[in-house]
Amino acid sequence: MTTVLPFSNNAIGVFAYEGFSYTISNPNLTYTLQTVTNSGGFGPSPSPLYFTKNGNNSYTFAVTDLSNNLTAGTTENFVLQSVSGSTILTSSNTVTIGAGRFLDGSGASLSNNAYTFFKNEPITPIRLVAPSFTLKQPTSVPFLPPGLSFVSNASNIYDISGIPLVTVPNSNYQIIGVQNGGSRIVTTKFNMVISNERLQHVSSQSVHPLELLLFNIHFQRFRMGLLYQMG
Repeated sequence: MTTVLPFSNNAIGVFAYEGFSYTISNPNLTYTLQTVTNSGGFGPSPSPLYFTKNGNNSYTFAVTDLSNNLTAGTTENFVLQSVSGSTILTSSNTVTIGAGRFLDGSGASLSNNAYTFFKNEPITPIRLVAPSFTLKQPTSVPFLPPGLSFVSNASNIYDISGIPLVTVPNSNYQIIGVQNGGSRIVTTKFNMVISNERLQHVSSQSVHPLELLLFNIHFQRFRMGLLYQMG
């Protein structure tokens, strides 16, 4: 799947270790589409970011070989032109490569999410996915609240799960993941608060039958005692 961009000046943000594909179409097929300039990170495969010319219709630039990826914190530039004689249409494009990041289970960023949990109540797990490599156990700055921990779900997936044992005020947590056997790093930062425990409604369906029986016995004894005193 590719994202189609207009033939204009585009500022594009991508992230290290994540695949992507963008296509810029020729606005006038009677013009010749050509690459005018590109910086060192661009070129034919297996360059980190490579172009594919789709006839005279469009250029697609993409990264799919994640073992040979773009360097986080760098910027790449390229210019396309659609030319007919002395008439030239220009598309100047800047690609900024962001640092590696954790994603959630749906592929969305976790950055700046806010979570509210309760003391002595199991949390809804927070899923942490490294896009393209296996992980060591992540670390948290500051440490996760007591009762919460990182639990491996797959080679590239960890969940934050557990039962908070104490209340914790609003705090920002930076989660850091390091490639197992490598040097790639993914991070994310989110807010979390552990509020005081709340009353839980318990339905009769969740109570053990023996507990109901004992309750009824005690209730009947209490009732008979009252009747005797009123006697």
